Amino acid sequence: MNYALMWLEALACGWLLIALMLSVAARSRSWFLKVPCYFVMGFPFYFGVALTILAGVLKYGLYQEHAWFGYTLSWTVLLVAGAAALVWVGRKPGATGEARAAAGWPLVKLALGLVLSATLLGMTFASQDEAMKARMAALRGEAGALALSVAPPRVADGDNAALVYQQAFEPMQRAKMRGWCQKRNKWFQELIFDPSDADEQLFMQEQQGVLELLRKAAAMPDCYFEHDYGRPSLMMPLPELASLRDAARLLRLDADRLQMEGKLGAVAKDLSAIFGIARHLRREPTMIASLVAMMVEQMGVEGVERQLSAADWGSEDLASLALGKEESFVQELRLVLRGEEALVLSAYAQFIEPEGRELWGWLVGSAPG
Repeated sequence: MNYALMWLEALACGWLLIALMLSVAARSRSWFLKVPCYFVMGFPFYFGVALTILAGVLKYGLYQEHAWFGYTLSWTVLLVAGAAALVWVGRKPGATGEARAAAGWPLVKLALGLVLSATLLGMTFASQDEAMKARMAALRGEAGALALSVAPPRVADGDNAALVYQQAFEPMQRAKMRGWCQKRNKWFQELIFDPSDADEQLFMQEQQGVLELLRKAAAMPDCYFEHDYGRPSLMMPLPELASLRDAARLLRLDADRLQMEGKLGAVAKDLSAIFGIARHLRREPTMIASLVAMMVEQMGVEGVERQLSAADWGSEDLASLALGKEESFVQELRLVLRGEEALVLSAYAQFIEPEGRELWGWLVGSAPG
């Protein structure tokens, strides 16, 4: 209903503005006043054409389904039709001797009518804006409730693998800052240990404490990274994803090193830890976390294939290789999709609020190119 009122009130504003400018121009004998009046007369037309083009591009150029094209097109067509009628009537000779009938139109009444219609339009717009804000607030609440319904349960500190992971992440970051970055990236890309590379051997020796922490954390059943699930956002930081991916690569590289030393039992622990990391990643109800979990699991599978083909494994070593229990992919996908739905609902609600500018800037800034 409010949209229909805004349509009518805006149309009335446009017609009254055109009539007012026609009357002022008809009264004036100087083109220095007529030209600005004719220019201002075009404002409603410029506005309607711009909105119609925008709506058309969204609908037919970007294939965004909406009903605004018909809304703006009909408004512009009626505005032009009404303006043409006003110009035709206003250019006729006046009934009381004026050169143009528009010169006899009451300026005060036209100006008051324009102010009144503009005020009504502003009030209707404000009412619609408040109603939309209320709907967005309800939508944010729905998004928060939906995200909380799929969020992983909190875990006691003594049973939380995330705290152990964070202890391992700190020395991993320090090693990255100490000049290992480029070489480490090369080693993590190849995932094949080279015993002739003295730098790689030194790096792996320095990371033994980190590896112990990663094995301990991956063997723990529960993992909970602290996030504000009650206020889901596309800008929610998830720094643990990149760190866990690098942790899996480090374990894979260490497994290759241990296999060359004949320590198959230790190899099994490293490979089992990779699958433990993937299991913990699946607890996050986001698509990006699920994709990283798949990447880590694929890394583990490829590691198992490589190690089984490179050495003769005994029954005890094979028994110590824990690939993780099978979990329902359908259930995991259902949780991820519900989490993504919460993120999208929250993002839609944020766009009309001040933080929506920050979100828009983040989206544009993160786009490639």
